[in-house]
Amino acid sequence: MQYHEPPVAAAAVRRHSPSGWLLLLTVVAATALLLGLFLGDSRTDGPVRRLSTLPASAKIELFDEAAIQTLYDVSISAVAKIETSTTPVTGAPTFRTQRGVGSGFLVDTKGRFVTNNHVVDGATRVTIVLESGKRLSGAVTGTDATNDLAVVTVDPQSVLGITPLALADSSQVRPGQLAIALGSPYGLQGSITVGIVSGTNRSLTADSSRPMVGLLQTDAAIFPGNSGGPLLNSRGEVIGVNTAILTGGTENLGFAVTSNTLKSVFDRIVAGAVIQRPWMGVSLVSVGEETAALNLGVNKGVYIVGVVDGSPAQKSGLRAAAGSTGAPAPGGDVIVAVEGKPVAAIGDILAIFSTKQPGEQVTLTIRRGSQQLQVQITLAPWPNTLS
Repeated sequence: MQYHEPPVAAAAVRRHSPSGWLLLLTVVAATALLLGLFLGDSRTDGPVRRLSTLPASAKIELFDEAAIQTLYDVSISAVAKIETSTTPVTGAPTFRTQRGVGSGFLVDTKGRFVTNNHVVDGATRVTIVLESGKRLSGAVTGTDATNDLAVVTVDPQSVLGITPLALADSSQVRPGQLAIALGSPYGLQGSITVGIVSGTNRSLTADSSRPMVGLLQTDAAIFPGNSGGPLLNSRGEVIGVNTAILTGGTENLGFAVTSNTLKSVFDRIVAGAVIQRPWMGVSLVSVGEETAALNLGVNKGVYIVGVVDGSPAQKSGLRAAAGSTGAPAPGGDVIVAVEGKPVAAIGDILAIFSTKQPGEQVTLTIRRGSQQLQVQITLAPWPNTLS
């Protein structure tokens, strides 16, 4: 079927008789009256009036081009492309140098750039490429594989005049806030994408099977090469470090390590400390539908369905119960609090443990039958061979 454009040019030169003009005016007047009846007075409490009652932060920020451009201009000089090269050791199957590209951002006047651990992991050479095109040799100061963070340092004199990005308090981040990702997707340096914070306190399982917790989720487009770049709020402050994506069809979900997580480990990273994830040695399910038939006596908590032999959990006497299929069975302990903080899901425990180190002792409040007990447990390093 072919659709034709209306002959606008021909209609423009057509002459109207006086009666034709009268008819046209009548139609226009009637149309105006009908529009008035349907739309009403624009000063009444319609949708526009209701929109004006929203807080300023909830309005048109996403479409404020001038504000986004200003934020970009102020921030982009502190965002770098990170190029890495890795030369295999002698005797490896191939001697071809492997090259990679990621992103990073300047956080202080001492020449320190934050990026992801997976961007620089195993690299024998790291190059910081500034937005100006200036190339700087970088040294990996320290890493935190647990939270996928790393710090690369360059000569402080080489970044004079560049304002480091400030770190926000990510505990104040809420879904719906503006989220701006800067970085070098596919090596395209100086790229910007804009979206919102889609969720907070997300958990992901990395390749090592060690879960990452407390992540921000965003719909701001993140692609390979964005890793290690900053996720900013509307004030240009860093709320997260872009870390991972989940792909589905043509759409991606982006995830970022929070700025508060970065703050909590930064000093230890630059001091060269080995940051390890603590381990308790249990398999868990959240209290809910799976445990409904067990009559646990509590509505919230985390049920222990497995205890690893020789683990801190076994040494502390924690009890697990599961059937042949791994489903919860009667007789296990329910963890209802850690360090006095109530827990309702596995992620709650992971979030608390993310602030702990191996060797630290924690107190678990558990429900065992009709009893509520306090159990002391000394955390161990997460085993490298644990799947």
